[in-house]
Amino acid sequence: MKALVTYLILLTSVAWGADLAELRGRICDPAGAALPHATIKLIREGAGFSAFRVSSDDAGRFHIENMPVGQYFVRAGAIGFLERALPGFELRADEFRDAGEIRLKLAGCDAPGMICDSFGAARAPDDTVARMFATVEPGFGLNLETVRVIHAGGSSKDADVVVSRESGSRVIAPVNGALLSACASPPAKLALRLDGWGRENRVCVQTARRYQSVVFLTDEVLPDSMSLRLWVVTRK
Repeated sequence: MKALVTYLILLTSVAWGADLAELRGRICDPAGAALPHATIKLIREGAGFSAFRVSSDDAGRFHIENMPVGQYFVRAGAIGFLERALPGFELRADEFRDAGEIRLKLAGCDAPGMICDSFGAARAPDDTVARMFATVEPGFGLNLETVRVIHAGGSSKDADVVVSRESGSRVIAPVNGALLSACASPPAKLALRLDGWGRENRVCVQTARRYQSVVFLTDEVLPDSMSLRLWVVTRK
């Protein structure tokens, strides 16, 4: 009986091992310098939240082992840099995949915690009308010119965006004539799902008065997140 149990354990281990894969890569800044302590999230296709999460080492390298086979995509980010999402790919049994060098773009002076100095150059007129944090729960709206939480949510004419919870996902949508985008694409009247997004992510909003806002998430959006903590910078 003992021999049979041992055989079954070994058989199960072999079968399980045959369905696992590994992924490695290196996180860099725009010039190719290593970014230590960057966050790498591996997300299974069809799920908005990370299935695996690791940090890069001092050389910017990461290595994820014992991954079930399937369709994935990678999100990588670091403090002061924008998160980058790689195209989806399939991991096969016993595959050792190298994601190569993943370069991240600087988040810019508007990112939370970033301080930029002009080093004595003449300063342009400051057209910033708001620069502050806000915490918004699902069902509430936000005015981006005053960074005021609107309790009536999307039904209020003062809100520029509204946060909702749909089938377990956190969604941000423009209202009252505002336009919204992921900053890399033209603004539109579309909503964005924020599952798995974190402090290296941002959205861009054009208000009804044509003010321009950049809204950063300061915490990762997890399945049990009850609210979104945002950093808002709005200019005329």
